[in-house]
Amino acid sequence: MNLPSDHADAMQLLLRAMRAPADVSEVSSDSGRTARIERSPEPGIDLAVRIDDAGWLALSVTAAAERPAAYPVELPFLPDRPATLIVLRDQVTVSWQGAGGFSCSMPFGVDPQLLEKLAELARPYAERMKQREPGVTAEATQRLREFMASLGADARDRLLASMAPDPDTVVRLESLFSAACEQTLGQGWSEVECKERSGGPMRVASAVYRRDRVRRDIVLMSFGGAPSVLLHQYPDESEDSGSEP
Repeated sequence: MNLPSDHADAMQLLLRAMRAPADVSEVSSDSGRTARIERSPEPGIDLAVRIDDAGWLALSVTAAAERPAAYPVELPFLPDRPATLIVLRDQVTVSWQGAGGFSCSMPFGVDPQLLEKLAELARPYAERMKQREPGVTAEATQRLREFMASLGADARDRLLASMAPDPDTVVRLESLFSAACEQTLGQGWSEVECKERSGGPMRVASAVYRRDRVRRDIVLMSFGGAPSVLLHQYPDESEDSGSEP
């Protein structure tokens, strides 16, 4: 989903601030915004970044047993799991990633040059997706598909196998996904659809919810180097968003 220009500017500033060195407490953008950085401001929060405009926030949440005070009460909270949360006014993204016991397998016999080439092709796609730049992923995706198609069957199978998470990781991801979905339903959201797809090393599940013309997507991705559960919440502009499914 494409971000408005002011949202994209705020997103890039928040990401820059989250990557800033430990001795930096403020980061500014060319547009004049300033992001203020707080490190370990309260139990359960490793990093908090706020932009001077109201409604822009980024949190790095540690594996806390209880919901930190700064963590929005309207969002699912998964105890003992690290998370990254970014609020861009009416759009919210939460990522529970492969930390705290998550791991990916990397079997022997995979050609390092294949992995290096794959990383080279995937990097532009990943960076642009991270920054939510509009309309720039098609070329990177096509190059990635062409590369995968050029491999022999054996090399392709070994490469895909190298990106598969171990079974315990998949179980943990499914538990996190279910917990986030259950909390969403408990908050009065209506489920619109739920999909699952499995193939080779890939396990993907997604659930879509609506409430008061707002849409919430929850996605499980157990593929690649960072297995994760993602939540994305944003205004729902579809024609039937005002009616219950």
